[in-house]
Amino acid sequence: MQLQRWKFAVIAVITAIFLSFVFAFPQTLGIDLAGGTELRYDLDLSGIPPERRSPALTKSTADILSRRLDSLGLAEMTIRPVGDYSIMIQLPGVSSTRAEQIKDAIRTSGNLWFKIVYRSESDDWVRLHRTDPEILELIQDVLERKDRGEYYPDEEPYDVATYEIREKTTGRVIESFPILLENDDAVPGKYLEGADPDRDQFGAPAVAFYMKPEGAAKLAETTERNVGRAMAIVLDGVVVSAPKIRSTISDRGQITGSFTKQEVDTLVTVLRSGALPAKPVLASEDTIAPTLGEDSIRRGMFAVVTAVILTFLFMFVFYRGAGMVANVALVLNLIILFGTMKLLGATLTLPGIAGIVLVMGMAVDANILINERIREEFDRGVPIGEAVAAGFRHAFSAILDSNVTTVLTAIILYTVGTGPIRGFAITLMIGIVSSLFTALWVTRAFFELMLARGWYTRPNYLRVLANPNIGFLKNRRPFVLTALILLNLGYIAFAMRGPEKY
Repeated sequence: MQLQRWKFAVIAVITAIFLSFVFAFPQTLGIDLAGGTELRYDLDLSGIPPERRSPALTKSTADILSRRLDSLGLAEMTIRPVGDYSIMIQLPGVSSTRAEQIKDAIRTSGNLWFKIVYRSESDDWVRLHRTDPEILELIQDVLERKDRGEYYPDEEPYDVATYEIREKTTGRVIESFPILLENDDAVPGKYLEGADPDRDQFGAPAVAFYMKPEGAAKLAETTERNVGRAMAIVLDGVVVSAPKIRSTISDRGQITGSFTKQEVDTLVTVLRSGALPAKPVLASEDTIAPTLGEDSIRRGMFAVVTAVILTFLFMFVFYRGAGMVANVALVLNLIILFGTMKLLGATLTLPGIAGIVLVMGMAVDANILINERIREEFDRGVPIGEAVAAGFRHAFSAILDSNVTTVLTAIILYTVGTGPIRGFAITLMIGIVSSLFTALWVTRAFFELMLARGWYTRPNYLRVLANPNIGFLKNRRPFVLTALILLNLGYIAFAMRGPEKY
């Protein structure tokens, strides 16, 4: 084997690059390490026709929620469908106040309509909708048919929405009651192009909205025909504003009311992201305190450091100089692993730390295979240089096969798992790829160096078993029986824990 000095230049450059990633980028921590909130939502399918109920509906809802929460500055969140009609949202490091704002943004479906208020020519229309017998009878009819599932908006002349009376200073709801709206001339929120926080003429928080060209034409036609009447801006069945139409409105307008700044921000977020295909209903909420996350980090790092020390000692004691080469490759493997995770913004979870320990074991396992094959070749009388080359060549297929199967398993875990399990899968995939590079390429460069300098003349490894040939096939019956017993014990233990533990 000839010494190729350029390999060490490549190793130095790669080490420097990934070390810069380690120190330049922050590490994103999962909810189990940073603390935070985990929300699970089930979709309310009561208003969804059977032909539209599918996992695609759940994915569409999750995508809109993801855009909605991204606009709130939650880049480190995890949101994904779980099962056919559930969504899991993980929010690392958020406070309880922030979590409430997020839940407000989630529970709002974003179903926006512009509708004319029935008999709103009078300035006293609010009182009419609370006292006029004709209006009350129409409201009651619509509500009853909605309860019976006999209300079809596209075929109905009227609709009902909740009108809220709020305190002007705090925005707190004092009273709410139903009002009657006209479905004729209604303009749906699908024509909305955008929304921004704004201020009304008195400096109070408001929302400015912008219409698409087709929506602007429809809104202009509706407002021109209904000047002097009130137009209700209805979001998820609640009237957020009902101003009098003073003139024609087309491509832009303003939603005013007794809003707080947080309510305006939430409303803008909802309008920008669009309406949800199905309403999410909070099914469970778990909160992890930051102190628990800090304790998990301490325990996890203790496990990693302990694993590193024990691995270093094992490789040095058993394989001497070749073991130190494996240790150097292991350090580089960890640098590449952490550098890649930080560069990609991958989330580190508690199972991810377990994945790091597993990667360390698999990395040195590859070096053990190589060293043992080198010893076998040398024991057969092959010169040391040829033994090293043969050791790498013969160990390659076993190392590649075992790592490829593990990567495939990690891909499956990432595809079907939730946040922490996906963190384990990501760590495992990155670590395996980097360990292949360090075990098969970096260690070979160091073996070339030791051979060229005369530092490695024979594999002076520690021998525990002089003749490690074990007749597994010859004694297959007891081995198979033992395996079956262990498998059945595992099944029994799994069943005894109960489904609630998984």
